[in-house]
Amino acid sequence: MILRSALVVMTLLLLPSCSEEETITKAPQGRAYEGTLSLELRGSAAVSIAIAPDGNVTVTLKPDMIGAAGLLDPLAMLSAPGKVEPFPETESELYTAKFSVPVRPGSPCGASPISLGLSLLRRGRNDHVGGSLTAYCGQDRFYGVPARVLRLSGDLPKKTP
Repeated sequence: MILRSALVVMTLLLLPSCSEEETITKAPQGRAYEGTLSLELRGSAAVSIAIAPDGNVTVTLKPDMIGAAGLLDPLAMLSAPGKVEPFPETESELYTAKFSVPVRPGSPCGASPISLGLSLLRRGRNDHVGGSLTAYCGQDRFYGVPARVLRLSGDLPKKTP
């Protein structure tokens, strides 16, 4: 009986913490970031992240010849919807996007299309970001063993209008 009473009291104490009025930090809106990031030390990629006032995110990526690593056409610019996840507890923001690339003969994926996952993390209020561009073999396949993981780092400053 005492155990049951203790359980009821503990449950009642926890109820106020479960609320639909929970405040979730929204991603920044009406911002744009643009820069050239180092891609696997020798290559580079032009990256742009545009966050519209309505919260929609567009990410563009254009690697150079070395940065394309046989996965991409170095003359093509990729564009895809993205996401921004704020982490206020660490003053960080995570930027992600998924790109689909047609079959590239001679690539690590052979006759399969290539799916690319971009992930960049900004810590604090500085311009520096770091992350990766991960390639998977197959259409819309973002799981399993990656065909290639390319490291990205550099400054991605806020674009001035």
